[in-house]
Amino acid sequence: MLKKFKMITLVGVVCFPDMPISCDIRREKSKNSIINAFENGEQVVFVTQTQSVLTKDLINCINPVGCIVNLTSVNQIDDELIKVQADGVRKVRVCNVIDDGDFIVCEVEELESKNENSPTVNLLMNTAKQNFVELASYDKRFTPEIMRLVDGMKDANTLVDAIAVLSFKDENKQLEVLNELDVPKRLEKVINFLMQEIEIARVNLELSKKVKESIDKNQKEYYLREQMKAISEELGDDVSEFDEIENKIKSGKMPQEVKDKALKELGRVKKLPNSSPDYSVLRNYLDTLLELPWGIKTKDNNDLEKAKQILDEDHSGLEKVKERILEYLAVMKLTDKIGGQIICFAGPPGVGKTSIAKSIARALGRKFVKMSVGGVKDESEIRGHRKTYVGAMPGRIIYNMKLAGSMNPVFLIDEIDKMASDYRGDPTSAMLEVLDPEQNSTFRDNFLEVPFDLSDVLFIATANNISDIPAPLLDRMEIIELSSYTLNEKFAIAKEHLLPKLIKEHGLNENELEIEDDALKEIISEYTYEAGVRGLERTLATICRKVAVKVVEHKDKKLPIVVKKDNIY
Repeated sequence: MLKKFKMITLVGVVCFPDMPISCDIRREKSKNSIINAFENGEQVVFVTQTQSVLTKDLINCINPVGCIVNLTSVNQIDDELIKVQADGVRKVRVCNVIDDGDFIVCEVEELESKNENSPTVNLLMNTAKQNFVELASYDKRFTPEIMRLVDGMKDANTLVDAIAVLSFKDENKQLEVLNELDVPKRLEKVINFLMQEIEIARVNLELSKKVKESIDKNQKEYYLREQMKAISEELGDDVSEFDEIENKIKSGKMPQEVKDKALKELGRVKKLPNSSPDYSVLRNYLDTLLELPWGIKTKDNNDLEKAKQILDEDHSGLEKVKERILEYLAVMKLTDKIGGQIICFAGPPGVGKTSIAKSIARALGRKFVKMSVGGVKDESEIRGHRKTYVGAMPGRIIYNMKLAGSMNPVFLIDEIDKMASDYRGDPTSAMLEVLDPEQNSTFRDNFLEVPFDLSDVLFIATANNISDIPAPLLDRMEIIELSSYTLNEKFAIAKEHLLPKLIKEHGLNENELEIEDDALKEIISEYTYEAGVRGLERTLATICRKVAVKVVEHKDKKLPIVVKKDNIY
């Protein structure tokens, strides 16, 4: 025989017989039904809604099995919400649903699951209890009172319903247990679901332990850092390391794009623990940015007479080379910028290519840095490595700019004809961007990831054989040939530069060693045969060492020791 009850549809909640239930009611008709039934002391039927939206075909939007309940408490929270507490009484099947306007009424038939005391049911009940105990060991919500209550249950249906309410958060699992009427099958379903929940709980516990260990370590580091900060504040040193970096970034002369990038990376590194691999990478990145000479320039010496004097002091001869350098400096003075092509000194070894580059830096009053690229095969040597690589660092261009300490040094690229390429890239192609005046104002190092202005740098290259320089790179340079020295030029270099320098380096003075002009010419013409003066310098160094031995041993009391043409041997 069918019975009529007011029906309440629940979302995400399943009601079981003999189990208390608490729920919130928002629908207008459901609220009317609850209030009317509670005032008249009537029972209602709770059913679970299975569709997201109720349609006119209500019976297909709900679970077919529900539960008759006794309403124990109804509290009006506000105009839209009432909170209901009830106790499940009996399981029913909904056969028909009627919407009479004010309420939703359902016709139901009562369902009964017959309890069995068979050995199978008893065994299944014991297994279900054991599995519940194991699940409870992973979940601290289960109090000792709940454990004793479940362990003392003798009725199989009551045990199944209690475990379903306490253990399963999944609405579909609860409905599957509710809809099943056969007692052994209900127990089997509960046991299977308990085993799934145990496995999930076990995995969650392992993950939680790992996360907790990591968090504990991070919390310890955070606590120690806070302690250090508090101690610093007590001592009056209340500026943290990161605050200091931030102040340097904001007060520095970096371009706005670089400042934004630096502050973004600083925000990232603040959130990282010291043990994180990214921490050291980002700190190294920030340190590199701060060490670069953003906006720092030395004042150029625009006095051509003084520049000519310095070039003459440092080098004898090379008149055409000096003339070309003075022309270059004159254009720089008039235009107030470095224009035209890059200078490349080409010539045999020892003719003064490197030393004249140093003289140019001295004549201009600029810093001088030298980068030898002979044998470089890796493009990353020029452009740097990306931060994702282990041990990443900026390229040698940026590294030398950091050493220079200014944005406008004289930058010597030595042995540019001896660069090579292999599977790691072509460094000569990377050098094109560096030496091209149209591109080097926005040079991007892979490590920095921001543009760096090289347009104020005076690049000078040296080469022994220009035929080994790739054509695109050669096209960006103006070649100045330094040919072999003549005998007279070598004599002047030795007399004015090499000999005074070597006498000083060997601890001698002019009163202890004297080389006659004829002897010096004999040494140049008969003992050295080269385009430059390196061999001549080595020969003169040999003479200085022999004289030093005689001075120390006092074998020759008569000073100075004079080297003549007939006693060179």
